[in-house]
Amino acid sequence: MSNEVMILPLLIVLALHGTAQQKEKNIPVKQSGGRYVITSGAVELEADPATGGRITSLKMNGKNFLTGSDVNDFNWGSTLWPSPQSEWDWPPPATLDNKPYVAVVEGNELFMISEKDPVTGLSFAKRFSGDSEQGCFILEYVITNLNDTARKVSAWEITR
Repeated sequence: MSNEVMILPLLIVLALHGTAQQKEKNIPVKQSGGRYVITSGAVELEADPATGGRITSLKMNGKNFLTGSDVNDFNWGSTLWPSPQSEWDWPPPATLDNKPYVAVVEGNELFMISEKDPVTGLSFAKRFSGDSEQGCFILEYVITNLNDTARKVSAWEITR
């Protein structure tokens, strides 16, 4: 039996008013190489499904607010980890943290889905979009338990 939890984390420039389902997701998702970009005014969010669906940059007027892989080749950008860490120790589960996700753009939304992690039995789904009227990005996460037993887990947004 699957247990799902939906989490709406807030990042530096996010301002959410109401639920994401009520927002008009009207900013197109553009592909740039293997990465995907959503631009709202002077702010640009870039995500890479090949690196665990990680947010690789969050730029305002061209200045990136996140650290890059040049600072630390393992811990950089912004991504989702399962909590508590005691369930997986260190390093974070590669399937969820840095292995490729399947990515699909549908309308003005980017969907990225991980495989089932063999250690935790979890799968992550990420949906990113933008709302030009509110000037925000909408990040939606679903954690699915693909084990036969119930688990206690929460979302942990790691932003550097």
